[in-house]
Parts: sequence; structure tokens; C-alpha cells
Amino acid sequence: MPKVAKFTGGEAQLRTHLNIMVDAINRLQNISSDGLVRVQQTGSGTSYSLSLNKLLPRIPKTKKVFWAEITGNTSLGNDRWTYSFKEVEKTSAGYGGFTDVTGGKTGTDTAYNFIEDMNDGLTVEGNGVNVDNLDTDEYTFAIQPAPTGLTVKMLEIYDGVSAFEFWFQYENGIDGACD
Repeated sequence: MPKVAKFTGGEAQLRTHLNIMVDAINRLQNISSDGLVRVQQTGSGTSYSLSLNKLLPRIPKTKKVFWAEITGNTSLGNDRWTYSFKEVEKTSAGYGGFTDVTGGKTGTDTAYNFIEDMNDGLTVEGNGVNVDNLDTDEYTFAIQPAPTGLTVKMLEIYDGVSAFEFWFQYENGIDGACD
């Protein structure tokens, strides 16, 4: 199949953008044999169509990072929690300066903490603390959830099945009292 010729006339910026499309079409012609691209020549030109069934598996899974404020948590037991959040953005310099994003992402008990992923409530937890050492006759301490109001970098990832999940990283603190 002959290559599509590049544009040579017209305004420079438009020509550049059109030639990006021409380059893409020429590359697509090279992979038309696997069913992804269908090329059809007619008397008035050449048309190209893409098979979505072939294209979608080639698109990388979405990974979006954004700022989020933790707005609550629900215990799952074993030093694990689900978290609620709202998307925020940095609007001024220095500490603080985060404001809500109008129409931003939100979730109720839909976010998870990477550090809690290995927690079992019995031995060394994701933050490196052995919970066997937190409760004695002299003191009682426990691993705490990420606090409400905490700003984190949130990662939106595909769960590998059918939906997106939200994950962040926070090394859980320890709190308690002497007995």
C-alpha cells in the first residue's frame, strides 16, 4: 500500500499537526495485517478503520495520580481500613494551601493504603512494627489509621477485573497509653 504523502503547504502549525496524523496513518498501514486496522481503497481515496476489540487490549491501564484529602475511614479489622477522600489541588505556596477541586474525584470507603496491604494484626505490619510488642501489662498501644484531614498522593488504578480503585501510601502511626 502506498504511503500517504505529507502536507507541504499551508500554515506551519496546522501543517505540523496534520503531518502527525499522516505519520500515524502510515504506521497503521504497517500493522494492518493483524486485524487492528482495516484499509479500504475506493475511487475517491483510502479509508482506515480500527477494530476496538483489537485496540483495547493494547491500551495501557490508566494510572492517574492526584492530590486527595482523607475524609474518613472504616475499620476492616487486622490493622486495615478503607478510606473516604476528596480530590484537592495545591493553590498556594508552603504548608497547607490545598483546596477542594470543584467536580473532583471523591470516594466513600473506596481508597486503600499500600502500607496496610500486608497487615494481619498479628505480627510485623506494613509500617515495620511488630504488634506483639504494643500491648503489655505496662502499656497498651495500637496501629492507627491515616488521620482525617491528611493530604496524600492518590493513585487511581484499574483493579484488573472491571473497576478502578484508589490507593495511597501512609506509614500508619502508633498511639495508646500507659496502663
